Amino acid sequence: MSAPQMERLARRVSFFVFARENKKREPTPRLRCKRIGFRAVFADGHGPSRREWVRELKRRQDHFALKLFGVTTELLTQWKFQTDHAARNETSLMLRYRPELVDVSRLPQSRANWPVGVRRGGEDPGDASAEHGRECMEASLAVMIKMFLDAGI
Repeated sequence: MSAPQMERLARRVSFFVFARENKKREPTPRLRCKRIGFRAVFADGHGPSRREWVRELKRRQDHFALKLFGVTTELLTQWKFQTDHAARNETSLMLRYRPELVDVSRLPQSRANWPVGVRRGGEDPGDASAEHGRECMEASLAVMIKMFLDAGI
């Protein structure tokens, strides 16, 4: 899929990130989505919130009568958005979309010292780049768009 095609398709898709339910007992984001005419919602989280969303997808889909999507186990190998904690993937995304929030000068000078707060298992955040962040977002957006198109949305 070409970049212009992906851009056109992306305009038809809404990307939501839900963290937790509203504590004031106002309608949840999913209820508001249905009320204003959404037919489908894609939601993603990070770590436990991603797993919780996917675990409850079927029940929520039946309850809210909306087609719901998330990053399921089958998609994990293709999904490139928020795949580590403060390592190369997330740092690259931040360099692409919010570079003013990244200070790579605070990383340890020696690669022998793993940065505090960076979960092991990810790649070294010193290898992060805005270009890699763009590639990760485009790959994940393509997966999401394919889900919507395959579902006829």
